[in-house]
Amino acid sequence: MKRVLKIISFFLLGLFILILTIALFTQTSFFKTWLLNEAEKQINSSLNGHVRIGKIRGNLIQDFSISNTLFTSQGDTIARLPSLRLAFKPVRMLQKQISVQIVAIDSLSFFIEQEENGRWNF
Repeated sequence: MKRVLKIISFFLLGLFILILTIALFTQTSFFKTWLLNEAEKQINSSLNGHVRIGKIRGNLIQDFSISNTLFTSQGDTIARLPSLRLAFKPVRMLQKQISVQIVAIDSLSFFIEQEENGRWNF
């Protein structure tokens, strides 16, 4: 019986250490740079254009922001987003829901124009 409790205790301790390590790793600049690059790849593969994200800040679980985001198409800047902040309720994620508390968009700019031939720049 003691052996079973000892095994369960070590398992739970190992699981706790693993979760803590993953949580701490997601806060590193290495992980955020990797995530930024992956996000850009995924977004760019589904757009007729290109997205460049400057930086990701925050803890990615309940509150994060991205800064200096550019949307370009055919060499023209279509939109510029200096800052976007999102805040979540992480408890809702356990219920398979996403509850966004804050969406803060700062100085979003669009640069859309119609060319002489009738085509749009996006």
